[in-house]
Amino acid sequence: MKTIITTICLIFLLSGSANSQNWYLAGETLIGQTLFGMQTERSMPRLIASNGTSLSACWTTMPSPGWSTQRNIAYCNIVAGLGVVSDTNNLQPKITSNPNVESCNGWEYILANSVDSGMFLSKRLVGNGAWTTVPVATYNLFPAQQDNWSRMAVGGINGQTVHVIANSQGTDTIPVLNQNGPMTYSRSPDRGVTWDIDHLRMPDSDESFYLGFSRGNYAIDCRGDVVVIVAGGFNMELCLWKSIDNGNTWTKTIVFPFPVLLYDDKLMMLDPDNDGVADTVETSGQDPTVILDANGIAHVAFGRMRIYDGSISGKAVYDPLADGLYYWNETMAAPAIVAIAEDLNGNGVIDIPQTVLPNTIPVGAYFSGLLMQPSLASDSIGDIFIVYSAVNEMTDTSIFQCIHKHIYIIGSGNMGSTWTTPFNLVPMSDVGGDGEFQEAVFGAIPKRIEVIGNCFNMNIIYFRDGAPYFALEGSPSAPGLNQEIWNEDANGIPVAVDVIYAAIGCINGIGEHRINPFSISPNPANNLITVSGFGNDENAVSVSFFTPDGKVVKEKNFHQSKTVRLDVSDLIPGIYIVRITTEKQVQSVKLVRSY
Repeated sequence: MKTIITTICLIFLLSGSANSQNWYLAGETLIGQTLFGMQTERSMPRLIASNGTSLSACWTTMPSPGWSTQRNIAYCNIVAGLGVVSDTNNLQPKITSNPNVESCNGWEYILANSVDSGMFLSKRLVGNGAWTTVPVATYNLFPAQQDNWSRMAVGGINGQTVHVIANSQGTDTIPVLNQNGPMTYSRSPDRGVTWDIDHLRMPDSDESFYLGFSRGNYAIDCRGDVVVIVAGGFNMELCLWKSIDNGNTWTKTIVFPFPVLLYDDKLMMLDPDNDGVADTVETSGQDPTVILDANGIAHVAFGRMRIYDGSISGKAVYDPLADGLYYWNETMAAPAIVAIAEDLNGNGVIDIPQTVLPNTIPVGAYFSGLLMQPSLASDSIGDIFIVYSAVNEMTDTSIFQCIHKHIYIIGSGNMGSTWTTPFNLVPMSDVGGDGEFQEAVFGAIPKRIEVIGNCFNMNIIYFRDGAPYFALEGSPSAPGLNQEIWNEDANGIPVAVDVIYAAIGCINGIGEHRINPFSISPNPANNLITVSGFGNDENAVSVSFFTPDGKVVKEKNFHQSKTVRLDVSDLIPGIYIVRITTEKQVQSVKLVRSY
C-alpha cells in the first residue's frame, strides 16, 4: 500500500558552499491515477499551467487495459494550493494522448493528438463551463501524414495566437516531406478558429540538414510576439529557432553541435574523425525544454547523453549511465552541466546495482541517462528553475536490481552562473513517506513562477509508482523493454500510476545568488547611460548588449565599482538586453534605446 502524504511541515535545509537556501515540501496530494504511465517519450510537455488564481493540469489517462480504445485526456483544476480539486476524464472526443496545457489572457487550452485524425485543441475561459474542441491545421496536407507528439505555446500581442509544433510522420515507416519525422509548425491568430500557417518546417530543418526528428525531441515557448523552438539531440545537433515577430520569420542558433551531418546509424559507423575506428560521441538526450524569461532571453535545458555505433549496419547504442544535466541561455557561449546524480552516501561513486534478468540495464529504460526530462520555469525577478528526474542513491535496489529515479528541482538567481543544491520532492521514510521504494518521473512545472516578497511558490505534478520504468498499455513486455512487466501484479493485471501534485515553498528564495540588483538610468535612453548597483568588492565588470534574437552588438569591460557610464548613441533605436557580469554575479536588464 502506497502512502500519500497530505501535509508535511518539515523544512528541508539545503546546504552547499554558495548554494544554500531553505526550500520545503508544503504538501502533496493524489490528483489522479492512470494505467498509461508513458506521459512522454522524449521531452516534457507542459502538463501544468498557472492561471493566477488556480492551476490547470492534464495527463494521458487510461482507466482500464486496452490502450487503443481507452486513452484520453484527464484534466484537473487545482484551486488555492491544496484546496478544491476537480477532475475531468475523457476531455476530448477522440482517442487522444500526449497533452499540453497552456493558460493565457483568461483562457486555458489543452492540445493533444489522436491516433488517426491529427491534433485537437480544447479551449475555454479559465475554469468556466464546457470545453470547445477544434482540429489543428490540416491533417491530410501531405501523403502519409500522421501528426504526433505535439507541443504548444499561446501568446501574441493580444494573447490569442496559438503556436503548435509536431512530428508529422509519427510512424517511422513511410517518409513524409523526404524525412523520417519532419517537425512542422502551425499557427492560429484567433485561438484556433483559423490557421494562417499550416504545417511549415523551420528554416534549415529540412532533409538537407536532418534525416528527421524523434518522438517529441523538441519544445516551444512564447512571450508576446517572441517565440522560441528548441529541437534535436541523440543523433543530431540541438538547435534553437527564435522569432521576434510572432512566428513570421526565424533565426537559427546551434546550441549543441553533432559531429556528423545526416548521421544514419543503419548505414554509417559513428566515426567523426574518419580513422576507421568507431567513436563514442557526447550528445544531448532528446529531451530539450525551453522558456523565455521576462527580458525575452531563451533558456534551454537537456539531459546529457553518450552514444556509440561500431558497425555500418547496426543501431546506435546509448549509455544509460551518462551523468549530467545541461543548461544554456542566449548569453552563454556553450551549454554547461548544472546538475549531476547525487553521491548521497559520500563514497565517491553513484552506487548502481548489477543487473539481473529480465532487466537488461540497472536504471529505467527511458532512452536517457541518469538525469532526464527537464522542465523549465522563470519568475519576474530573474530566477530560473529546473525540475528534472534523476537517480536516487538511497532507493531500494533489492527488489528489481534497478535504481529508482526521483523528481528534483534546482534554481539560479544569476542567469545560470551558480545553482542551488538539488531538492528531492519525493518524501522518504524519515518524514513518513516511502520514497525508497518509489519511481518518480515526468515532472512538470508551470513556466511562470509567482514571487511573494523574497520567496516563491512552486507547483509541480509528477508520476509515481513502485516500479522503475513506466506502465504502458497493460500488455506483455516488449522485446528489449523487459522492465515494463514490473508494472503488473502477480496475476498480470496492470498497476495504476499515481499522479501527484506537490506544492513547494521557500523561506529565503534563491537569495544570496542575487547580491545586488543592477539598474540602468535613464531608461529609455538615447545617449549616455549609468549602470549602478555594484558591491564594494566587484571590480571587474563586463557589459554586453544583445538584440532580442540573441545577437551581441556591443561589449565593454571596466575595472571599477559603484557605477559604470556608457555611450549608447551608436545603437539602433529599439529594445536591447544588457548583460552585466562581475566576479560575483550575472544579471540581465532590459534597455530601450529611444529615438
